[in-house]
Amino acid sequence: MDFTPEPGMIGFSNNKSGGWLIRFFTRSQITHNFVFTHPVNGIPSVEEASAKVQIVPFESHYFRNSNYAYQIYRVIAPFVTKDDIDNALVQIFEEFAGVKYGWLQLLYFPYRWFKETVLRQKDVHREKNWFTKGMICSELQFWFLKYLDPEFSEMLADYDGDTVQPNDMLQIVKSRPEYFELVSTQD
Repeated sequence: MDFTPEPGMIGFSNNKSGGWLIRFFTRSQITHNFVFTHPVNGIPSVEEASAKVQIVPFESHYFRNSNYAYQIYRVIAPFVTKDDIDNALVQIFEEFAGVKYGWLQLLYFPYRWFKETVLRQKDVHREKNWFTKGMICSELQFWFLKYLDPEFSEMLADYDGDTVQPNDMLQIVKSRPEYFELVSTQD
C-alpha cells in the first residue's frame, strides 16, 4: 500500500469486471464509493453500501483485489478536525449500519441519463428520487461529508442524497483541491 489509511479518507472505485450499467448511465468509470473508518482489529477498514451498509477490510476488498481500480482522497479542509471526522463516522455508522442497499434508487440513473442526454435537460440531479428506501454507496459518502461540517453541506446543496451518483461525488471532490488531496490510486 502506497499510503497509510486514515479514518475519514474517502474512496472512489471502479469494478473492472462489473458495474457496466452504472458506467453507461453515469458516463463515468466510477462505480462505487466508500469511506475509511477506524481499523477493525488493526485492519484498515472502510464503510460502504453494497448489499447493505457494512464495514469491510480495505485490503481484501480493494487493495488486493485486481478487479478494482480506485482513487483515495484525504480531507484537508482547514476547518475539519479529527473530532469532526470521528463524529461524522459515528453518525453514519449509527444511522446507516445494516441498512439494505437501495436497489430501486438505481432506477433514477437511467432516468437522469435520458433527461440529460436525450432531452438535454440540465440540473436533473436536483430532482427528488421516487425511491428513498435503502442506501446506495454515493449516498453514504454524501452523508458523511454533509455531517462533517456546514461548509460541506453548502457544497452538496445542489444534490440530493438519494440521487447523487458516484461520479457526482468524485467531481465535487476534484473541484475542491483546497478541501481534498489525492493520496493514492490503483489502476
